[in-house]
Amino acid sequence: MSVRRQVRRGLIALTAVVVAALVPTAAYAAPPALVLTVHDGGVPEAGKWFDLSLSAKDGSSSWRLDHSKLVVDTSEIADFATAWVPNFDEDGEPYPAKYCSSAGSVLTCDLGTTYSWGLPYLVVEAKKGAEPGRSGRITVKVTGDGIDPLVATPKITVADDVDLAVAVAETVVTGRPGQPISPPVLVTNKGDKPVDGAALRLVGYSGLQRFNNYTNCGYDKGDQQMYCRFDTVLAPGATYQLEGRPLAIRGNATPGEAAGYAAILFTGDDFDETGIMSALTKGTEGVLRLVPRPSALRVPTTDSNGENNIAFGHVDVFDVPGGGPSSPPSTPPGGGSAGSGQHGGGLPVTGLPTGAIAGAGAGLLVLGGVGFLLARRRRARFVA
Repeated sequence: MSVRRQVRRGLIALTAVVVAALVPTAAYAAPPALVLTVHDGGVPEAGKWFDLSLSAKDGSSSWRLDHSKLVVDTSEIADFATAWVPNFDEDGEPYPAKYCSSAGSVLTCDLGTTYSWGLPYLVVEAKKGAEPGRSGRITVKVTGDGIDPLVATPKITVADDVDLAVAVAETVVTGRPGQPISPPVLVTNKGDKPVDGAALRLVGYSGLQRFNNYTNCGYDKGDQQMYCRFDTVLAPGATYQLEGRPLAIRGNATPGEAAGYAAILFTGDDFDETGIMSALTKGTEGVLRLVPRPSALRVPTTDSNGENNIAFGHVDVFDVPGGGPSSPPSTPPGGGSAGSGQHGGGLPVTGLPTGAIAGAGAGLLVLGGVGFLLARRRRARFVA
């Protein structure tokens, strides 16, 4: 069984346990004033799963909504995208829920009784060949006993499907209890086009906790996780690493035991769509950055084509009145004695050390000889 299926089966099993534990009782009151939230989103052909959030304005979490229905009108995006509500088979594979029916561009789902733990997901998929950037709104409506219809109109846009990957470098990280660390998290753009922005969710566990208070990160009331947004433009094929110390070893960590962390990667746009930053406390000090990963080893260079590694020039020497054909003028152009340091439009005449000239000449001969030999060797490799 694939890992994907195992994960899905695990989620289904967990959901079943939760639902079983939340069997309707008299404790579930009539619904209070409710709010329906559905965020805007960019969708590829592979589709995106949208969370339909139904919450109480007064914050209560034990209510029920009887005879509830979900109605999704996709007429504005029908030319370039489709939408459906998923259910899952025993292997965790999604399929269109049988409690939903379509009439043209309108999808209607009979939900029965909805409880405070939420609504089903909505999957929106771009049609094959849909042009990136095309957009339109869908209308999502929830009805039920005792409430006015709740409506959300998220904007759906066809998105470029990119491929970002996160990994951890094979680097041994050590530290003492209470010491901050820099986890060797690597982010690579595996696609063939730049990606404007990324985000990471970092979670420390088994002896690790979050550390520092970066301005581009959001923090909840706990001490284990943080969400960080990076404005870095990730070049195709390039790998980036974290610059900073976002995690620390707990003061009560047991020496000799391995601590752990997880890094979950998003594109910047996918992360912004979640709206999660609005529910977190923003940091106030410094910036956690994604920077290009330096080369692990500098490779030496050589040049086997010696034919273009030497050049010669010449200077025309003219007769100067009062001197020989190659004598320098007794007075620099513009006045002043030679070597006086006065500037009258010319440069002071200074002597050149004969030894340096001879050394330079010898160096040219050596370089020229090397170039000649390299050129001969190079030609020898190609001429029989």
